[in-house]
Amino acid sequence: MEKYLKIFESCRKEKGKELYKNNSVTYVINHNNIYYSKVVGNQDDYLIKIDNNNFNCTCYDDLSCKHIYATLLSINDNKYSSINLNELSKENLLKLIDFCIKKDSSIIHNIDLYIRKTNKNIEPLKEIKTFFDDFEEEFNNLIDDDNYEYDENVFIEYDNELINILKNIEKNDSDR
Repeated sequence: MEKYLKIFESCRKEKGKELYKNNSVTYVINHNNIYYSKVVGNQDDYLIKIDNNNFNCTCYDDLSCKHIYATLLSINDNKYSSINLNELSKENLLKLIDFCIKKDSSIIHNIDLYIRKTNKNIEPLKEIKTFFDDFEEEFNNLIDDDNYEYDENVFIEYDNELINILKNIEKNDSDR
């Protein structure tokens, strides 16, 4: 993070150092190598996200604001916490989600979007699995049938069905 400290203008560096020294950076959390922080400003509290070389702040300033600089100073001085949600039990994850919803009810919208997206991704997979299960059963029946004579139309029907399934998946993906 030290390399990023050099890209800031001197006036932003000074103001960012002041914020840092005054403990205006209330927290910095590292989750999956993405840093999230909150900086108390003169007019508002600002939320910062630092992901590799992408900086975001909720302030009106550009990408090299004093709040980001103060956050980078905290990170550079190892003044941050790390969390790993994978270490939480299912029960504690549910409690965390409930706590977050109570603190900020708008999060429920993001949870709903995630669930809808996940379900949309699962349904086509189920459809493809069903198709191949049916095809395998039909194929095994044909192999076991001593009187079977090759009929190209049976395979053409399966080809067409698979093509339609894949077209629907592609259409649904483009609609999202």
